[in-house]
This record gives sequence, C-alpha cells and structure tokens, in this order.
Amino acid sequence: MVQTGPAKDGDAMVTNDYVTKPPVLPGIDENSVVLIAGGSGAIGSHCAAALSKMGARVAITGRSQDRVKECVQSVTRGGEVVGLVADVSSSAQVNSAVEFVAEKWGRVDGLVNLAAIGDSGRHLEEVEDSEIAAVLNTNLVGAMYLARACASVMKQRTKGSIVNVSSIGGHRVTPHRITYGPAKAALEHLSRQLSVDLGRYGIRVNTMSPGQTPSNLRRFNESPGLPPITSDPEGNPTPPKRIPLGRRGFFEDYVGPILFLLSDLASYVTGVNIWVDGGASVVR
Repeated sequence: MVQTGPAKDGDAMVTNDYVTKPPVLPGIDENSVVLIAGGSGAIGSHCAAALSKMGARVAITGRSQDRVKECVQSVTRGGEVVGLVADVSSSAQVNSAVEFVAEKWGRVDGLVNLAAIGDSGRHLEEVEDSEIAAVLNTNLVGAMYLARACASVMKQRTKGSIVNVSSIGGHRVTPHRITYGPAKAALEHLSRQLSVDLGRYGIRVNTMSPGQTPSNLRRFNESPGLPPITSDPEGNPTPPKRIPLGRRGFFEDYVGPILFLLSDLASYVTGVNIWVDGGASVVR
C-alpha cells in the first residue's frame, strides 16, 4: 500500500451540483470518515468530492498510484482526502488500507465499494482461468475483504454504513458476460447476507445498482497504469429507447443515492438494493 497526497496546483476534474452546492445530511459532517474503494474512478471521484465539500474525511483507494494522486488533488474540497494504492483482491492490502484509515482518524463510519473490473465478453469455452479469477476476486471476494476489515472497526462505535455498488448487469443477462454479471448478482446477495449478520452491531449494508452509463470500467486484463477502454466514448447522444427517462446515466446521478445510504436519513434502511437506472429496470 502506498499513500499519496494532494499536489499544490491540481486542476479540478470533478464539477457537479453536489460539489458546488453540497447537501446537508445528518450523519455526514467534519467528524465523518468514509473509505471509498475504487475511489479513483469516475463515480468514486464524484462521491469523494461531494463528501469532502461536506467536511468529511475521505480515503480513496485505487490500483494506479498516478491516478490516485491525480484524483486526490482533484477532489479535495474541504475535508481532508488521502489516497491509498491498494488492490482489493488482496486481503493483506485491504487490511493495511483500513488499518491506516483507522489509525489516522480513529474511526471508519462509511464504506463505499466501487472497486470492479470488466470481463472480456467471450464465449464460455473461450474464457480463461485468469479472467474468472480476476473478475470474481475483485468484484466479489474483494467486497468480502473490505466488509470484514471495515466492520471490525465500525463495531467499536456500534454504527456504520456499507454501500456496495452493483450493476444492472447483475439482474439482466447479457450474452457472453459470463463473469461480470454473475459476480454483480452475487455481490447483491452478499449485501443482504451482511445486513443480517452485521445488523446487531448497528452496521447497515445496502446496494446501489447503476443503469446504463458511458463506462470507463477497466477490463480484467488492462493495466491499472493505462487509460481504460471506454465503451461509449461519445456518451451515446441518442436517448436509448428502453429507458423511460430517455437517457443513459451520468456519473453525477449516482452520488445522491450513495450519500443518502451513508447518511442517517437511511438509519432504518438495510439489506436493500436501490436502482438508479432511469427506470430501465421496470421495462421488460
């Protein structure tokens, strides 16, 4: 694990209403500590910027030191933000990251798990062992490592919120997504299981499932030091016909629901999955 810090003159990459006009939410303030796994990605960086603007202390993780450093200098808006280089598929690196946050700030109030990689889209017979291991270890097993490490800290205060970010792909079957979709489906079941097991400690566990979004998700065999392959670089300007709201999601669309689940407004919400997909999930 490598810690990174903000540069002196970082250009801001993140701008949205949650950053310029952050909401006031009970349970998220200057005393809050939130760990965002995969926080150097698009959705994670928007969440980090909003939380920092609200005064919270935020730790983001990613696999690329350069990307994590760039993100830290971009999203720091008030509350302190630190970056940690860590691979969630390694329990040792996850434990080290959580221990660092707990020792630095004395607590962990929230975990947002956005760490994920995409698959190759190959036929079953063509899928290699390395892909199966990489996708499942990052998208599912890593979530177990993160929850285990953070829960041990959250139990000390008998309070905490874990938000696992799934995908519409965990519900809809797409041809040749033999590893990604099943891993996301299992992640949602894991959240439900954890909500039962951790509820007695005051720890809430929920899932947020984004819909169709122009993605910069890194595929299983891409180096974390290289730009990810963008599945829709033009942002698909034509409104998709099967989405009731007539457009794909923007990264900013997912910040509000995540903040809600982290906050005390959701103090009686656990074990649920929130669809944030423009209504796509209700169209058959």
